Amino acid sequence: MELTDHTLLLARDGRAIPIANSGAPIRGKSGHVEGVVLVFRDITEKKQIEDALIRAKEAAEATDRSKSEFLATMSHELRTPLHVILGYTSILLEDGCNNIPAEELKTTLRKIDQNARVLCELINMVLDLNHLEAGRLHVEVKPVQLTDLIGEIRVDMQGLCDQSGLTFVWNVEELPVLQTDPGKLKVVIKNLVGNA
Repeated sequence: MELTDHTLLLARDGRAIPIANSGAPIRGKSGHVEGVVLVFRDITEKKQIEDALIRAKEAAEATDRSKSEFLATMSHELRTPLHVILGYTSILLEDGCNNIPAEELKTTLRKIDQNARVLCELINMVLDLNHLEAGRLHVEVKPVQLTDLIGEIRVDMQGLCDQSGLTFVWNVEELPVLQTDPGKLKVVIKNLVGNA
C-alpha cells in the first residue's frame, strides 16, 4: 500500500521533505489487521533531479522553437534578395544587354549588386551565429567613427529604400568614436533599420 503522491514529511525544524512511502498490514493469528508497518524514504535528491530534467526539457523545447522561428525568418530574409538577383538576371539574359539603355542597365546591375551584398551579409551573419554558438567568433576591436559607419550603412541600405518604396530620413549628428568591431556593429544597425 502507498500513500498519495507528492507526500511531504514535516521535520521538527519546519522543513518539508518529499518522501516516498509504502505500508504493509500486520495481521494477527486470526488474520485480522492488528497494525501497519510504514516505511518512508527521503526522495529530495530524486525530486531535484526530476525538476532539473523538466527544466532542461523545457529549455530544449524553447531552444528548438527559437531555432525554428529563426530558420523561418532567415528563409524569408535570404529568399528576398535572392529573388531580386534572379529576377533582374533573368531580365538581362532574356532581353540581352544590347537592347537595354546604358543608364537602365547600370541601375539594374546596381540592384543586382546591392541585393547580392545583402545576401552575402545575411549568410555571413548566419555563419557568425554558428561560430558564436561554438565559441569561435572572431571579434576585431578597433576605433570606429560612428558618423562614418552610419554613412556607409546609409549607402548600403539605399537598395532597401528603392525596393520598399520608403523614404529613410538620416539625421546623424556628430557621434563619439567607439572601441568595437565595426563589421558586427554594422550588421546590428542594418538589422535594426531593416526590421523597422
